[in-house]
Amino acid sequence: MRSKENTSVEPPSETLTTSDNNAFKTMFKNMICEISESYNKFPFYVLEIMAENYSIPLTELRFLLQNSLNEGFLLLSKDNLYKIKT
Repeated sequence: MRSKENTSVEPPSETLTTSDNNAFKTMFKNMICEISESYNKFPFYVLEIMAENYSIPLTELRFLLQNSLNEGFLLLSKDNLYKIKT
């Protein structure tokens, strides 16, 4: 007689842990530094492309971007280009 196996799979948690947030923040800052080595100012789509390369989800990218603007790490110009505050 075969035993019934538990085949139910629980979905992953939607909330990120503090260590996940710190990891994304570190990756984001590394990503911004890498972009700024090539470009003085850069549009949002460059951030989207690089975030994909760094495996940063788009929702997390927008959160990190807003925090960086609020903290003064990044500046947004009138022509909607981002730049590291020097």
